Amino acid sequence: MNRYDDIVERVSLLNAQLQSLHSPLGRDLELRMLLQNQLWSIVKTLNRSHALGLDNHCLDLYVEQSKLVLHFYRGVAASDTTECWISIDRTGRVERY
Repeated sequence: MNRYDDIVERVSLLNAQLQSLHSPLGRDLELRMLLQNQLWSIVKTLNRSHALGLDNHCLDLYVEQSKLVLHFYRGVAASDTTECWISIDRTGRVERY
């Protein structure tokens, strides 16, 4: 398995585990924070390896049509934000939309 496939598999698994948590309190909260920290660690790795220019503000990381997709808002003030997505395919090509 190559690095891209490994990341896709980890992201899919972490998101599936997050979806299975029911309670926002107690043990589920601790597990949710652990899983989200693992996803943020992957975002940090992708940010560094692909020079994405993200400032630790990614809202979501998921897999769609075999591409890694990062979802976030860009902007400083609440009234001056733009919803953005970045996708990364198997070849390492980055698309912003």
